[in-house]
Amino acid sequence: MFGKHPTRAELVEQIRPLDRFHSIWLLARINILLALGRIHSTEKQTVQLQTYLVNLLIGEELFQDLKRRFGSERLEKRQPFHSLQILTLMKMFAVEGTKTGGLRPDMDINASHRLGRCLIMANDFLFTPENLRHIRRERPSIKRKRIALQLQVGSGLEVNNPPMINTSIVRSEMIFGEILKEISCSMDIRSLFQSRSGMALEDYIDHVFGLLTYYITLDFEKLIEDPGLACVNLNTFFPETSKDLAAKFRDMEQTSLDKLETSLTVPSLLKPYHDFIAMRKRLLLEVEAGSAIPMHVGFVQEKLESGLFWTIFNFLKTTEERLSLFTDWGHLFEEYISRMLAQCCAASEENYTRFPKFLDNGEEAFDGVISTGKYWVVMEYKGGFLNAIAKYAEDEREFIRISKRNLGPTKGPESNSWPERLAQSSQQIQNREGP
Repeated sequence: MFGKHPTRAELVEQIRPLDRFHSIWLLARINILLALGRIHSTEKQTVQLQTYLVNLLIGEELFQDLKRRFGSERLEKRQPFHSLQILTLMKMFAVEGTKTGGLRPDMDINASHRLGRCLIMANDFLFTPENLRHIRRERPSIKRKRIALQLQVGSGLEVNNPPMINTSIVRSEMIFGEILKEISCSMDIRSLFQSRSGMALEDYIDHVFGLLTYYITLDFEKLIEDPGLACVNLNTFFPETSKDLAAKFRDMEQTSLDKLETSLTVPSLLKPYHDFIAMRKRLLLEVEAGSAIPMHVGFVQEKLESGLFWTIFNFLKTTEERLSLFTDWGHLFEEYISRMLAQCCAASEENYTRFPKFLDNGEEAFDGVISTGKYWVVMEYKGGFLNAIAKYAEDEREFIRISKRNLGPTKGPESNSWPERLAQSSQQIQNREGP
């Protein structure tokens, strides 16, 4: 965009004159607008929103450059402003922005245009020359090229495609509500979470859902007219909950700009344009006493599904507790899949058998079997996770290692990978009377 790939120092030079707090506050408001665009907008509304942002953030000189380079592109297809770009720049402002006395982009048009220039520059930090080298045509391994591309785009897809709200609520209620109450786990997850957080799991989910409902039902035109709608006071936002529960939720999900800066300056192997763990851990940034704004509405949405697991995880104090949670999650996930398959097969001609066992020794043969006449479909259920390095460091070796551990064949007598287990159980069926 600027004739060459800008350096971090060049971007920081553009950031430094701007006020850190008011720049991040404006970026967070823009990110809410973009979330509303993803959830509700037609193509016409997307063009309207992006046009508004171009007029707000892009000066005449940069506008002419963009027009010359991308004038034939459609705004609804190639949007100049997007959440991955904004989150990446918010992180840089938290660390590099001027803490007091800087220019305010919400009040100064030149400062606003400088912020827009920073956003356009930030795009170049989302795809680096190193990224291009890893997916180059001349790279011998097609498999490695595909893995590299997956690692490069995975974080952005995750940011821009949070889990569906309706399925997330049902899944979380089944796994951490209905099923968790009925099956035995190595830990009492519900009691442990409540004792550590001060909230029952149901109360926590209700608060997240209430917060999400507020933001996804905002009118983006009204939000443009009244920026104050972007902020909530968690002390009074939930009128039907106790002040104590509201305070507990606030303590769990709200952070200050200084605390965010501290968490972002911890040395890490993760790529900064992929790693938004600190923003996912605490969703809301304090704007003033009693008032806060979400850094990304999609992260609020995640808390109804995958984010709920990590919220529980973050309250566990020891390695043993965290390993136990992963084990328990595996059992909960197996039970969830089993119940869903049973529901699907109930109205069909197929017969579903959950967790069938061998008659002679009582050992479990498979997680599930669907039988249709003389044919059996045997199944193993896996609900694993990639660690942060495998997901956000663009480390192909770690990604392959964790993927093989979770899904692929391994060596040794303790192996329990799904291909081996299916093969072993199938062989045993041939050697015995059936399960």
